[in-house]
Amino acid sequence: MHADRLFLGTSGVRPSGQVMDTTVVEVPVKRAMIAASDHVVLVADIGKFPGTGMARVCGPQELNTVVTNAPADEKTAAALAARPASR
Repeated sequence: MHADRLFLGTSGVRPSGQVMDTTVVEVPVKRAMIAASDHVVLVADIGKFPGTGMARVCGPQELNTVVTNAPADEKTAAALAARPASR
C-alpha cells in the first residue's frame, strides 16, 4: 500500500513534538501508514498542544506539515519548527 499524502490525527502532541495516541491498537496502523506515505500532514486542533497520550506514534521529524486552528504553545511550536525533514 502507498499513499501520496497521509492526513494523521492524534490524541496529543507533547512539548517535544512527539505525536501521541490514547488508542493503542491504532498506533501500529498509523506507523505503517506513515512509512507508506510520501507526505505526512498532522491535523490537530489547538487542544492537542501540548497534549498527552499513552503510546508514541511518531516524532516531529516524520511530519511534513502541521495543520491546526490556532498557534501551538511556544515550546511545542519550536520543537515542530526545528524538526529536520526526513522525507
